[in-house]
Amino acid sequence: MWRIARDSQALDLNSSYSYLLWCRDFAGTSLVARGVGKHAPRGTSADGSRAAPASHHTEDRDTGERVTEGQDPASGARIGEPVGFVTGYLRPERPATLVIWQIAVDQAHRGRGLAAAMLDGLTGRLVGRGVREVETTITPDNAASIRLFTSFGERHGAAVRREVLFPGGLFPDGHESEVLYRIGPLPRTG
Repeated sequence: MWRIARDSQALDLNSSYSYLLWCRDFAGTSLVARGVGKHAPRGTSADGSRAAPASHHTEDRDTGERVTEGQDPASGARIGEPVGFVTGYLRPERPATLVIWQIAVDQAHRGRGLAAAMLDGLTGRLVGRGVREVETTITPDNAASIRLFTSFGERHGAAVRREVLFPGGLFPDGHESEVLYRIGPLPRTG
């Protein structure tokens, strides 16, 4: 997750330790997408450790290309390796509100709708637990996130309200203003 955030060139990078803590403490309100493919090695355990050696090669049945076992032939990502993530938490004073802290997709997997699918999947799971609204903050120069969250609201028939939450002048490092996006109410599923 840390590598994907670093390579995004759009997110504020947290320490690698914070991403590990996030996975432990906020796993129920976060999601990690992992590389998949038809060449997934046998013997992969629940913790992601591999039984198959990384140097084993096979031939793609469709194209005849040589592919490293455990590697997605389209992107080169190792099977099970994180290719995207969404980190979020429930606001303590508004537990029906999911705050999306960060969302990112590995460069090789962008443009395929993965960010939207992760956001839809996470919120779909949490609507069943009482979440009715999504909040996130976005800097005005982050066009991809603005599109992602605006289209999320449209797909779910939810209003998207915007207001500056933290003006740029509050940040000591020249950080741009953070605009709060409130999306909701989300439709109940069932």
